[in-house]
Amino acid sequence: MPEIKVFGIVEEDAVNFNDGFAMTVFCQGCTHPKGTPFMDDCGHCIGCHNPDTHSLDGGTVYTTEQLYQLLRLNLLHKALVLSGGEPMVQAEALAPLCARAKEAGYKVWLYTGYTWEQLQTVPGWSAIAPHLDVLIDGPFIGSLKSHRLKYRGSKNQRMLNVQQSLARGKPVLYRKASA
Repeated sequence: MPEIKVFGIVEEDAVNFNDGFAMTVFCQGCTHPKGTPFMDDCGHCIGCHNPDTHSLDGGTVYTTEQLYQLLRLNLLHKALVLSGGEPMVQAEALAPLCARAKEAGYKVWLYTGYTWEQLQTVPGWSAIAPHLDVLIDGPFIGSLKSHRLKYRGSKNQRMLNVQQSLARGKPVLYRKASA
C-alpha cells in the first residue's frame, strides 16, 4: 500500500476549495530544479508560505488507506485537496488516493509550483492527472502577489479544469458551474 509523507492535514477546509468543505493534505517535501526563475537556490518559491514543508525528511507517514478513511470519516467533506510542499514529489503514491476519492464522488484539487506545460514531463503526472478536477499551477511570485485572488497567491497562477485540459491538449481555465 503506498505511503505518503504528510506535513499536516486541515479538516473542514473552506479556504483551499470553492464548494463547501475539503480535507486538505499538505504533502511533505518540495523540490524544483535549481535556477528556476522566481525560486531560491534550493528550488523553493521565494516567499513560500509553507517553508516547513520543504524537507524531504520531515512529515508523518500515512498510507493511502489511512488518508482515504480520514476523508470518508467526515461527512462534511466534498473534496480532497492536495497542497504542500509539492504534491508532485509524491504523485505516484497519491494517484491511488485520488482515484479512490474520485470513485467515491469527491472533487480532487491539486496545488503545484509547476506549470501545466512543465507537468507534462514531470514523473507521476500521467498517473495522477486522470483523477484531478482542478489544478492550481505555477510558482508563487511575490511581485505578483494579490489578496484579491481566490485560491491563488499570485497573478501568474492559473486554476485549470484538468479533464478539459487533457481532452484539448492545452490548458483550459476552470469555471465554477452555476447552480
